[in-house]
Amino acid sequence: AEQNDQVERLEQSGRQKESLNWQDERNLDRILQKQQQQLEQLQEQTKSLKNILERFEENQLGDNQNLEQLKERIDEQQQSLQEQSERWQELQDLQQQLQDEDLLEEMAQSQQQQRAQEQNLERLVEMTRRFFVTQKMNQISEQLDDLGKRQEALSQQQSDNQNNGDKEQQQQQGQQQELNEEFDSIKQALDNLEQENNKLKTPMSLPRDPGGEMDISDQQKKATEALQQGEPSQAQKPQKQAGQKMQEMAQ
Repeated sequence: AEQNDQVERLEQSGRQKESLNWQDERNLDRILQKQQQQLEQLQEQTKSLKNILERFEENQLGDNQNLEQLKERIDEQQQSLQEQSERWQELQDLQQQLQDEDLLEEMAQSQQQQRAQEQNLERLVEMTRRFFVTQKMNQISEQLDDLGKRQEALSQQQSDNQNNGDKEQQQQQGQQQELNEEFDSIKQALDNLEQENNKLKTPMSLPRDPGGEMDISDQQKKATEALQQGEPSQAQKPQKQAGQKMQEMAQ
């Protein structure tokens, strides 16, 4: 905005006299350099955005249509920024050849284009953040579904092995404790995801069920206590309920 005001003042100055004076020329040089620097920053930010998506893509299996569309938008942004950079360089090279009025008009048009690029980059950053929130939510859902299946499978082990010795019961306690910790990690991941989602200009609606999470933790706690008391048969039902609720929440 400051550069825009300076260009407008120079345009007014040029209309009031036949040509720009030495101080006007110096101001013009500074504006051109400042705009070029800002444009280079936009290019670096766009490049960083693309690098982030490319690193993500390296770990993906199969195609992701949303990712491809986002990369195409960033490619278009990079091409547009490159053309804008070339235009600013051209204005600098032709500064002495163009009439003052023509140069100022060209600068005003280029500034408008650059503001549009800045706004477009903001939109791309927002789209990228939304993309990663969605991807993380999908990842957490897959982890929750897998954890639910393993929790239910441990319940089945209690049913199949009612007469386990102390060693087997200790092993099952360890397995249940690991599942408890995994679910705690998933809840923490959901907390972190909510924070990232809230940073969006327009946060998305995340399918979270706090009551269901509390119910799962309670059932896992009951199962753990039953195993610690040497009553694996009492652990079977809460284990199964916890596993089924996890899979339900993962849908």
